[in-house]
Amino acid sequence: MERSGRSRILCRVFALLCLLAPALPACDGGGGGGGRKATKDLPPVVFMADKDVVGTIELYLSSDAGEEIRKISGTMVSGGDVVDFRVSHDGDLVAYLADQETDEVFELYVFDADVGGPVKVSGELAGRQVTQFAWAPNDSRVAYLADQDTRNTFELYSSLPNGADNFRVSGDLILGGSVEGFAWSPDSARLAYLADQDEVIVFELYASMPDGSANLRISDTPITGGNVEDDFAWAPSSLRVGYRANHDKVLVIDLYTSEASLSSINVSGRLLPGSNVTGFSWAPDSSRLAYRANQNNVTRFDLYTTRQNQAPSTPISSLNFPNTAVGAFEWAPNSSRIAYTANQDSAAVRELYTGQPTVSGVNVRVSGPMAAGSHVVGFSWAPDSSLLAYLADQDMINTFELYTAPPAVRDGDARVSGSLVAGGNVVDFAWSPDSACLAYLADQDRVNRFELYTSAPDGRDNTRASGALVTGGNVEEFAWDPNGWGLGYIADEDQVKVFELYLAVPDGSDRARASGALVPGGNVYKFAWTP
Repeated sequence: MERSGRSRILCRVFALLCLLAPALPACDGGGGGGGRKATKDLPPVVFMADKDVVGTIELYLSSDAGEEIRKISGTMVSGGDVVDFRVSHDGDLVAYLADQETDEVFELYVFDADVGGPVKVSGELAGRQVTQFAWAPNDSRVAYLADQDTRNTFELYSSLPNGADNFRVSGDLILGGSVEGFAWSPDSARLAYLADQDEVIVFELYASMPDGSANLRISDTPITGGNVEDDFAWAPSSLRVGYRANHDKVLVIDLYTSEASLSSINVSGRLLPGSNVTGFSWAPDSSRLAYRANQNNVTRFDLYTTRQNQAPSTPISSLNFPNTAVGAFEWAPNSSRIAYTANQDSAAVRELYTGQPTVSGVNVRVSGPMAAGSHVVGFSWAPDSSLLAYLADQDMINTFELYTAPPAVRDGDARVSGSLVAGGNVVDFAWSPDSACLAYLADQDRVNRFELYTSAPDGRDNTRASGALVTGGNVEEFAWDPNGWGLGYIADEDQVKVFELYLAVPDGSDRARASGALVPGGNVYKFAWTP
């Protein structure tokens, strides 16, 4: 497995942001009132690396800031590797995908610390691979796609974490049919999945209990040539599933919701020929859905909201120019507003706006004034819904910096990132879970040397969290620990092109190498915190 390096850094713009209020702790790893923390206080981390044998990627658990490292994947056959993993929501289990027993036969395993070793949870495969897997939200089961019963026919299965009660969840497939994707309901009671189960190359939406019982088609029968698209999603309440489909007109994609015991409902209203819904998202309280469509003008893709079980829709954005479109959009965590990017006031500038979900066209531009050619390229709500953070070349064309803004105040923005060296950019950012601090990745001090920084949301206490990099080194990815006490990051900090896992407190005063010594030529490829 090769690292994607700088190109992977530059194409990522993520954010999860939050408000700094006087009652909140400083950006120093205080963890919301529990006192200043050190790297040894941080939770264990799981990581993939060819740590012991170059070219053989295995799975490890690191505790006490790297002082205790345990390999948790099983013995690999020659040529075998771990290729992916998921930590359970409670942190007690780790599911991983590997060709552990037979080279190029990818099976699913679960490591349980109480058992003492990994257990294969996918059944005996008739084919060659498990392709997707996910924990139930309550960690009771793990679901996966595999050609388990028939080679090259991918079906949906679920298993207990100990490998018992392995069930086929999807129904009998027509010859040539397959399951393309699935999603657990938030209450873990059901799985929805997309498949051409009844007619080949006609993809419909189904739901089932995790043991395969009560299997139902929950999308309407499509017209000839119709299909359900691949971006279906459960409501947070678990009561309905939203999906896009051209059920009614082949060239028109509408938005529908369905309950397993009821027929589907078109919640976008029947769109005009040439119109399509191109994306949607549930409100966190499940009351409404937001969606993007060229519903009222085929040359403009505006943002709308609608109730979960009926049309009509409410226009949120107010685009004024032909051939323009709302870009990204995201609900506030408390469902009070919805934010979106659009070239709404100028065809040459993409800015950040918010609107009220039930009020038509009353929106506020929250990003600061920008010159023609400038754009907001990424944003995210604070977890408490009090602020938005966004990445934009607001002050200088093609120089992307990090800003925060209140969600309903025009031009109330503040620059968070520090002064950038000429040619520098912020390329990634994320809020700490405790809302006290945000971290960002930038070549702030030297062009093309990407380091990890932290700051208060108003730009105070800006500091470098990562260690001094060897010439040519870069921080490639990072993540806050679940408590907000510190950060983990992958970097070739000590030796160029040798990527290791490090931990740091937010102000950078305490750092540790969590991956330990790697075999020459080895690298860390992925990591995840345990809760």
